[in-house]
Amino acid sequence: MIRGLLLVGAFYGFGALLERAAHLPVPGAVVGLVAFVIALRVGVVKRAWVEEACGFLTGRMALFLVPASVLVVGSGGALAGALVPIVVASVGSALAVMVVVGLVAQKLAPPTKDEGT
Repeated sequence: MIRGLLLVGAFYGFGALLERAAHLPVPGAVVGLVAFVIALRVGVVKRAWVEEACGFLTGRMALFLVPASVLVVGSGGALAGALVPIVVASVGSALAVMVVVGLVAQKLAPPTKDEGT
């Protein structure tokens, strides 16, 4: 598990450094994640090396949201004036995600027995 955590951390750090050095408009965490996925796909990083560590991290994902939640609660007064745009953006983006995921799932799903006739 230590090797997996070190690899995940290394890709995160790589992404952060690349974002700062190249002044990318994308967060370093996203750059690191893309590099990590590419490394997994081409076989530079083996799934077995990171599987346990990734399972550990995703199993505790809710804990990573606690600091952001505390910040939002603590900044409630500052956010009150932007409540309508926040709600509209949240609902709109959630609906867009659901529609896109549904369409992609339909395209990727194997045909059922009824569709073949």
